[in-house]
Amino acid sequence: MVRRDILGRGAAKDLGLRVKHSAVATPLASTSVSNGRTRFIGLESLIVIGSQLVSGLLSISGSLEGVGAIIWRGSIKVLGLGTLDVGGPATFSATLDVTAETRLRGATTLENDLNVTAGGKILVAGSSPVTVGVTGNGFPGIETSAGRLTGGSNQLAMTNAAGSAAVAVQSDRALVAYGTNGTQVLPTGTYRTGPQFIQNIAQTTSKAPNVYIDPVTGQLMRSTGTAV
Repeated sequence: MVRRDILGRGAAKDLGLRVKHSAVATPLASTSVSNGRTRFIGLESLIVIGSQLVSGLLSISGSLEGVGAIIWRGSIKVLGLGTLDVGGPATFSATLDVTAETRLRGATTLENDLNVTAGGKILVAGSSPVTVGVTGNGFPGIETSAGRLTGGSNQLAMTNAAGSAAVAVQSDRALVAYGTNGTQVLPTGTYRTGPQFIQNIAQTTSKAPNVYIDPVTGQLMRSTGTAV
């Protein structure tokens, strides 16, 4: 004959077990919230030990504070009107591409090349600013309001602002010129163009003439003849 629990004592025992299990259970061990939200209110109310994964968007309206290293794989874009303030050393091991105005307020040490390409320049301010870059004649050099110093493939030249005076050093000659007057120094000699003037030179009447200019070559020579 089967005995029946007509008083419900088994049900009460089962209910007690359910309450006991609920008291020691971890209901958030595997939890999913769909079309809803979970709110944690209080200081350090959400403590993560281990790693977490965000596959969507993590929106933070306050501050994100941390201690230790941040390892980020991918692009970081900072939008808005705020500033990016780095209070410690920063290392960049790839190209740093800056399209905005950049201001360096501390001492700067350059340990490699500084390449100034076409359209770029270095401006040194002052009563007469100096510009280092591609000058007005298309060659790289240094330019001021007084003139420019430029370098080409085989020439180093310095000219005034008007371009009327120049000093040039080439691979096979040196030149000093103003307008159509000038002096060239070549391996074969010194050549002058334009009128020649010698001032404050001592004179004597006791010696025969001893200066001769060849009318063909223009060479200046000392004559040993005695004819007047």
